[in-house]
Amino acid sequence: MMASSQQSANIASFLIATAVVAATTIWVWHDSKGRDWRGSPAGSRGNWIAGCALLWIVFFPMYLYQRPKRPRLDGSAPAYQPPQPAPAREPAPIPVRTIPAAPAPPPAPPAGWHPDPWQAGALRWWDGAQWTGHVHASAPPPSPPAA
Repeated sequence: MMASSQQSANIASFLIATAVVAATTIWVWHDSKGRDWRGSPAGSRGNWIAGCALLWIVFFPMYLYQRPKRPRLDGSAPAYQPPQPAPAREPAPIPVRTIPAAPAPPPAPPAGWHPDPWQAGALRWWDGAQWTGHVHASAPPPSPPAA
């Protein structure tokens, strides 16, 4: 009985996938010999090999991620060196913009009789801070009113 072309394609795909898993597991077995795996997710070389053989889709990418971070047993540094943060530096000073002070208001006129701002021709008493209710229609009196 002859296999259909679909069955042949399925068998070929299975064989290719099995060959890829086997080849990468053998590579992991060979590559993991010279590395220190203490503290890694798998914990040992044997666990990496078993994991790649049984759960290849999970363990092989994880192995590739962990591999450069593990020191070699011969004392040489791992191939991957994480980037070191740049040394901290002082931030550039922020320029300060000075705003000129507002000009001082003109001095208030001294207390006394001044032209009334509300009644033309009249005089009103200015007490040095505000206008009062004392109004004079003619020439100013000789002395300020009693408060």
